[in-house]
Amino acid sequence: MKSPITGKEMCLVRKKSTLTFRKEEFVFYSHFYVCADSGEQFTSTELDELNLFQVHNQYRDKYNLPFSSEIQSIRKKYKLPASKMSEILGFGANSFRKYENGEVPSNSNGKLIQLVDDPRKFRDMVDLCESLDLNEKLDIARRW
Repeated sequence: MKSPITGKEMCLVRKKSTLTFRKEEFVFYSHFYVCADSGEQFTSTELDELNLFQVHNQYRDKYNLPFSSEIQSIRKKYKLPASKMSEILGFGANSFRKYENGEVPSNSNGKLIQLVDDPRKFRDMVDLCESLDLNEKLDIARRW
């Protein structure tokens, strides 16, 4: 990456840093560029995402929350769109899709997602879903 100040190539640096996520401090390796002439630090969108990804993964590990790939796998097992999974779990309309795309679920939502990995628990959630009529519930049951 070139320095926006001098136009020269910058060095990529990695330094131990701390970031607060959901009121907790996490130590991670921050990646950024340094302009040799000015000493200014710069990041790119990719580096910002990498840095945040490290912290999110630590949080997921600490609270045993599912990762995006696990969340996607659970939904695909039941052959449902993300919007229908959100509805069954009682989430907001786009919450499940956001979790599949990398947003870290709350602890309670994460546990609920893990719970429905068990088909018996999933069936219980479908049965409890008041927004589904009997035909929709039967259709969901036939899918898996």
